[in-house]
Amino acid sequence: MTSLARAAASRLNGALSAGPKTVEGKAVVARNAVTHGIFAAVPVVAGECAKTWDEHRTGVLASLSPVGALEVNLAERVALAFWRLQRLSRYEAAAIGTAVEDAGLPPPGVDPFVVSLDRCAANREEHLKWMRNEHRAARENLSALAEAADLVRGIARGGPDALRGETVELVLTWASGLVYDRPLRKADPETPSGPTFLATLGLPPGPVRAAPWTAALLLRALTRYADAITQPLEAFQRELEEVLDDRAAAFAREVERLNNELAALRRRQETWRARAASAALLPPLDVLDRISKYEKHLNSMITSTLHELERLQARRGGAAVPVPLVTDVQVTVTHDHG
Repeated sequence: MTSLARAAASRLNGALSAGPKTVEGKAVVARNAVTHGIFAAVPVVAGECAKTWDEHRTGVLASLSPVGALEVNLAERVALAFWRLQRLSRYEAAAIGTAVEDAGLPPPGVDPFVVSLDRCAANREEHLKWMRNEHRAARENLSALAEAADLVRGIARGGPDALRGETVELVLTWASGLVYDRPLRKADPETPSGPTFLATLGLPPGPVRAAPWTAALLLRALTRYADAITQPLEAFQRELEEVLDDRAAAFAREVERLNNELAALRRRQETWRARAASAALLPPLDVLDRISKYEKHLNSMITSTLHELERLQARRGGAAVPVPLVTDVQVTVTHDHG
């Protein structure tokens, strides 16, 4: 049983405060009666700040000025939807940040020159290195074939006293190839790589390119190949010259192609970080689809809730509220993949 003294003290204490007087204060305490449902617990997840949520909720409710439990619940729903939209923006930023990191970009504020290249960059370096090797080999082949074609063209005029062994070896290799490509031939002369090829020309044994070649010796070797297919030497020389010119032209086209590809590859190599950043400015398609759908859902909920709250407030203010001309409709489309 409560004593008279305790009852008197309770009346005095109760007279000290009659509750909040401001709209903001009333909005805060209006939530006290809600003990169940989506607003019963503070919607703060790990990484979020409960104080920030309270400030956000208080600000939204103060802006909407709800009166009564129904308006307060609608205003709470709007605050929660905007809170989730902010969370969605943070999720999108995190998804983009992950994509940027996956693209091999250094984090903001880090000197890119001290960041090691990722595996993709290493692959690009290997590709560039391989292309450079191919380009160098094509240029070397072009130079060698062009020199060989010029030697065959000029050999009829005698040519220099000493010929370059590498060029002579290339000419003889292609000449022997012409002979062995003929199905009808009266002899199979020894190829330049044969063990007694140099001896048949009166040259000392050893590598072909190391022999003391002259224009006369080369003509003797070409004559043996021409005789093997019963073709005059002049005609054989012209055919050999055409073959060497064709191969040189093919390597010239290859060099031009590799030049263009190398230039494009260098440009890609120089701008790959910028292109990776541009590609990572949006999340992957599946993530972007989820973000877009959820954002559309939240915006639709905010719009319909605000419409409902405005109608309640207008009715409370004595205004005649007509039936809405436009109904908030949500359509969900499902695809049957069966």
